[in-house]
Amino acid sequence: MFNNYAIFEVNNMDEEEVMMLLLEADCNVIDIETVEDVVKITADATEYGKVRNTFYSVNADMEFVRDEVTWVPMTNTTLKTEADLSIYNKLLDCLDDVDDVQTVYHNITNEREE
Repeated sequence: MFNNYAIFEVNNMDEEEVMMLLLEADCNVIDIETVEDVVKITADATEYGKVRNTFYSVNADMEFVRDEVTWVPMTNTTLKTEADLSIYNKLLDCLDDVDDVQTVYHNITNEREE
């Protein structure tokens, strides 16, 4: 199963500033974490507009490193055999060839072989 989340990443504010800003705006945030000077904010997808507008209220020219609503797996799976990984990669290749498929969401954690 997957959760639908709004994901934002900013690099021009620190974690404490972001937390205070979102708390004051009464945004329902699931997680805030910092990785290599980038603050990642995870919120429910229904909070996307509220979180985005809160950042724009402070800085109308705000540029996000990442700004999207996406599906995030609740659990991850690792393929254990090369045969399974090969079949999985073939499936992804087939889906890439279908014009109607725009994005593929999955819970496989193995690195894709290119």
